[in-house]
Amino acid sequence: METAEEIGRLKLDEIKIHPLHVIKETKLETQGGYWPLELEEYIDLASKFLEYLFPSTVIQRISAACPTESLVAPQWISDKQKVLRRIEERLREKGAFQGTRYKD
Repeated sequence: METAEEIGRLKLDEIKIHPLHVIKETKLETQGGYWPLELEEYIDLASKFLEYLFPSTVIQRISAACPTESLVAPQWISDKQKVLRRIEERLREKGAFQGTRYKD
């Protein structure tokens, strides 16, 4: 969240938030030892991250894109609408929004 706070202070016009995912035949797949975030973990982190951003920063991306045939994990990134919907729901549940924790 320190990164989110710093990005907020920078008052950037736009940012992209991108979950790490494993693609077939890459070192991340073949070397092992990496466990991707579960959907709910990502939802928690992404929604909290948004709270620290400058309120008018445009979020260009908040999920990932990868052809299904190349994706190893996590499978949930294939459903971008679900990810976006869950982040919005989480923010509503907390009574929060982008910029809630922003400090100038």
